[in-house]
Amino acid sequence: MPTLSFLAITALVTILGGGVASLWVRRQRYPVLAAHSGLRALAAMRWREYSRFVVEALQQRGFQPSRMQPEADRGQDADLLLIRGGHTWLLACRQGLGSRMGTDAVERMARAVRLSEARGGVLATLGRFSAEARKLDEGVELIDGQDLWPLVEPVLPSSLLDDVRADALAQSRRERTMGWLIALLVGLALASLLAPLGADDPATAAPATGTPIPAPASPAAEPEAVPPAMPDDLLRPVALSEEEQRGRVLDELSKLDGVHHAGWATRSTLVVRLERPADDALIESICSTLRPHPEVRDQRVQLQPPDGTGRVRFTQCAPY
Repeated sequence: MPTLSFLAITALVTILGGGVASLWVRRQRYPVLAAHSGLRALAAMRWREYSRFVVEALQQRGFQPSRMQPEADRGQDADLLLIRGGHTWLLACRQGLGSRMGTDAVERMARAVRLSEARGGVLATLGRFSAEARKLDEGVELIDGQDLWPLVEPVLPSSLLDDVRADALAQSRRERTMGWLIALLVGLALASLLAPLGADDPATAAPATGTPIPAPASPAAEPEAVPPAMPDDLLRPVALSEEEQRGRVLDELSKLDGVHHAGWATRSTLVVRLERPADDALIESICSTLRPHPEVRDQRVQLQPPDGTGRVRFTQCAPY
């Protein structure tokens, strides 16, 4: 039986460790989780929509979009034109979330600035720049994901920000729970070292008079106990976790006719890129894939048509 000192040490360490972990997650980790969730949402957008938000965000720094723009069909290879102080600037937007841009990208942007006789250039990416690229002094301003999210966040729609914050909040709750669990385990370990179980239990301590403890009488032989029957619950299939259900949905959607790609933009938004415009039969096939999974079947589905055809549609296969 645990002693009072064992329980006291366990409770003290658990409360102190869990409280510190919760405070750290709330003040330090939550902004990082929100930024990562926001960058994932930007990566799931079309390049035109993503670059438009970057241009709107740069207006806070005095840039204005130029009326003359390059052809939009070049996608991420296009250099957008901006105006600041009466001078032309070039803007290049890269959407690769896990990309690492080196000196080649910066030098290409610098050459484009010189050839167009622009005042300077801005290179924005959802990924990161290498240390060598940051050391180059080519008159090009570098904005990577760490700096891009706080710049773009004020111009994003509130519905997207709500999804980003909800996703970050769910992740921070899981990390706080893990912090409390680790604090409990540390508390149990310290308590076992400082106050071993049963050390102060008078029932197990030897008598002060030195009188030997009499051996307990041997109980009469009892018939062998029959082991209890296995509960039916143990024979039931194990339910999938939420993350396993999300992965199962993506695997099943990838096999549907008419679906090009599917991915979770946020915890509550599933983006399905289609090979053809959505019709009732295709939407029902997608919903039939979601409904058997209770943790994700009520999430919002963004139906992304092929480029240049139709419009983006949103649907929900099951009520909250």
